[in-house]
Amino acid sequence: MPERQALRGLPELALGAQLREGRPEAGERALRGARGPGALARKGVSGCPKGSIMGKGFGTAMADDVPTYPRITIVNGGAKRVYFYTVLTNPARVQTPVVGKITKQSGSGPTTIRCPAGRSRLRRPMRRLIPILLLVALAACGDDAPPVADAPTPAPTASAAPSETSEPPAASGGGAPFVGSLAVDPGDGTLIAGTGLGLYRLEAGAKRARPFDGELTTPSGSGAISPNLVLRFTGPGELIGSGHPKGGGAQLPEDLGLIRSADGGATWESVSLLGEEDLHALDARGDVVAGQPVEAARVLVSTDGGRSFEERTPPSAPLDLDLDPANPRRIAITTADGLFVSNDGGAGWRQRDVLTTETHLAWSETGPLFRVDAAGIVQASEDGGDSWEQRGNAGGSPTTVTVDGEGRLYVALAGGVIARSSDGGKRFEELARLSAP
Repeated sequence: MPERQALRGLPELALGAQLREGRPEAGERALRGARGPGALARKGVSGCPKGSIMGKGFGTAMADDVPTYPRITIVNGGAKRVYFYTVLTNPARVQTPVVGKITKQSGSGPTTIRCPAGRSRLRRPMRRLIPILLLVALAACGDDAPPVADAPTPAPTASAAPSETSEPPAASGGGAPFVGSLAVDPGDGTLIAGTGLGLYRLEAGAKRARPFDGELTTPSGSGAISPNLVLRFTGPGELIGSGHPKGGGAQLPEDLGLIRSADGGATWESVSLLGEEDLHALDARGDVVAGQPVEAARVLVSTDGGRSFEERTPPSAPLDLDLDPANPRRIAITTADGLFVSNDGGAGWRQRDVLTTETHLAWSETGPLFRVDAAGIVQASEDGGDSWEQRGNAGGSPTTVTVDGEGRLYVALAGGVIARSSDGGKRFEELARLSAP
């Protein structure tokens, strides 16, 4: 990797409109002391305590010629300033705070946050961040925000075709949601996509995916869930998931731990870790469940269906995680340092390959372990990651991948595009294109 690389912002880094109030997550220990901004919905931006977390989201940018999707946490720096705590893992793992300014639009429209072009020192091989332009709509903030100069409303972002990688996912206004999770029902082939805007259901044979909400019931309260969920099917109509409540969820904690549904996502109940963890990488095979707490160099492994977990220490923070369907004690992960496999439930790890870009995994019940890198290149391994064969190209940079019971490979691309391959990753067809509700 070159010593210096430039991160060039696209015209818009869309922080999907799911900015949510909440407490610092376990993986965000760099933000210790930040307080939950309960005043955001009541008093607007000016009423948020300094140092509070105002929202979370994602961006789309180019690091040289490589698409990258930084995770962004917005921390209040005062009446007219915010800090974007930005973490990206592709093509190198870097993190930096970026200063933004709060701007009130004319009329009664939402407040926007502008992060002007600038340079920021980074801690890792990528030394410069130039330039980033970031526009965020805070739906909860209205007339109570401090009046400053007007700012233009950002134009909606167009969705990308499967063969393109240049279009960022849009936050709202008819654009395309960022797809962070895909799961296929082994019973009827229904595909469920977890996105920053909510859950989408695509029935087998349908051309259009439809958004829907679920209802989570816990001992401490209940509420709607839909955006920002990671999902996996464990049987026909049966799902497990993790993430956050919809709109902050007054009766639900910010971190939902492990939850499950027996009716395809309509109703949910808590399994464990409620209020404790947010698992961003999640997989399950039989009674074995494995998940990675957000931004943490930890893997949690359960052998009793997720009721209890033991902590394992991987070589570095996983970007993706998958279990071998034939032997769930075998865990594959990708990290910023490479691809690793554990044959003993996470107790020990062996590096199987060096990775230079963010890479997603999907282990097929029919045999192959698939991996798809940031360039869309699909490779398959028939021996658990020891050797790899290049198959084809998904047509763009993936945001998540999965495989169904018949071995068909699904890849989510920028622009809300979901592509599918029925021949082991050699050729892909567009299955659906998601749009904002």
